[in-house]
Amino acid sequence: GNALRLGKPIIYDTAEIRKLLGPSKRIKRVFASHPGQVNGAYCLDNSWFFYLMEALVTPGSGQVKVLGPMGCFQKEACEIAYLHAKSVINADAFDFSRYDVTFHVPQPIPDSIGNQVGMAAFAALCSRVLNRDLTQKKVCFGGGCTLLGNIFLDESDLSPMVQAMHKAGLSAIFAPMGSNEKIDAAVNAACG
Repeated sequence: GNALRLGKPIIYDTAEIRKLLGPSKRIKRVFASHPGQVNGAYCLDNSWFFYLMEALVTPGSGQVKVLGPMGCFQKEACEIAYLHAKSVINADAFDFSRYDVTFHVPQPIPDSIGNQVGMAAFAALCSRVLNRDLTQKKVCFGGGCTLLGNIFLDESDLSPMVQAMHKAGLSAIFAPMGSNEKIDAAVNAACG
């Protein structure tokens, strides 16, 4: 509109701006916490981002599918995590051949991050199969998972992750062996 009235600037307060813009188009979603959901983390351009990974188990014939706005590489990482979980969880505890597994991440994850969702997918599936709720504990899972169960975190400087974790209200991160010393050093540097 017209920014000047009789040569004087118009100054809007917060209430007038809200009235001018109208109701918010933003939708706030609240996720109920259930076994099968975990917090995940990935690094892109030295910044850390957190996401929700979900694993749903339904009666079926042993199929796996991945839903959500992930790239092909990330979807394959979820399938690899599924195959690894299938190889390590005792068939007496859970018969994968009688159930279908669906992975879902509600927000976009860029393919350019490489395999940084594997560990979260593995944890989400184990959480669901073993009926353990992991979201209440403010824990985050970072790193990738290979077909044979090797887990990895390729970042060399974990200080940004620790700072982002604190800002996001997460109190612990599960990361591959070998990362622990780096994470402890980053935590000590952030606290000291």
